This record gives sequence, C-alpha cells and structure tokens, in this order.
Amino acid sequence: MKVIEILSVLLALPASSSEGSVQRLGVCENCTMPGEWSVVTVFCILCIVLYCCVVQFFSDADDVDTWMLDMLRLVSSEDVGHDEASVQSLVKKHKV
Repeated sequence: MKVIEILSVLLALPASSSEGSVQRLGVCENCTMPGEWSVVTVFCILCIVLYCCVVQFFSDADDVDTWMLDMLRLVSSEDVGHDEASVQSLVKKHKV
C-alpha cells in the first residue's frame, strides 16, 4: 500500500515542484540530485504498479482458463443420463 500512497503523492505534485519531492516522501534524505531521483522513483513505482497489474491479470486469466476447461469437460461428455436420477445428477454438475 505504501507504493500506491507514494505514487499518488508524486502524481499530485506540480511539475515545477519536483525539487525536494523525494525528500518530502522520505525516500532519500540527502539527495544531491532531487529532480533525477524523483524521475527514477516515479519510474520504479510505475513499474511496480504495472507488474502488480500484470500479475493480477494473469492470475485472473488462469482462473478463467481452469473454469473453461472444467466446463468443456462437462459439456463434451458423452454421458446423457439413462434414468431420472442420473439426469438430475448431470443437471447439478452443469449448474456449477
């Protein structure tokens, strides 16, 4: 959560106030190049946020892929039920 807070503070700063913005965030106490450090800090934070979004996307995509494979296995089954009990069992499986 600290990364999101730092990013929101950096994005809220006007472009002319890049001097000292890193010191206000407590990232670097004795920076001799605060403007360059703020650019590096913003870039690193954006990379971390992008990485988190990509990881979440692939995690969600993996969940959907697993669900699709489960559904494909259910609908491609040759079993159509032979009596009412087996048909009811298949209906329950398909509602999941």
